[in-house]
Amino acid sequence: MDGHATFTFEDELRKKVRNPAGQWNAVEIVSKGNEVWNYLNGTLLSHVSQHDFPPSGYIGFQAESGKMQYRNIRIKPQ
Repeated sequence: MDGHATFTFEDELRKKVRNPAGQWNAVEIVSKGNEVWNYLNGTLLSHVSQHDFPPSGYIGFQAESGKMQYRNIRIKPQ
């Protein structure tokens, strides 16, 4: 473990729940202990458990291609 974690989402489900280009999508990532839940527009896309996450580190945002914009980013302790 190098202290990094990457998640991919179910492509077919992601395509069904994402908003059309030009509209905002809402992404929520919940991390508790060794579990992470990823939601897109209120729909659970992935759940990772039994993974040893580092207790601290950086949060990164990445796009595979095209222009990305972010707004209303919040980080809340549980």
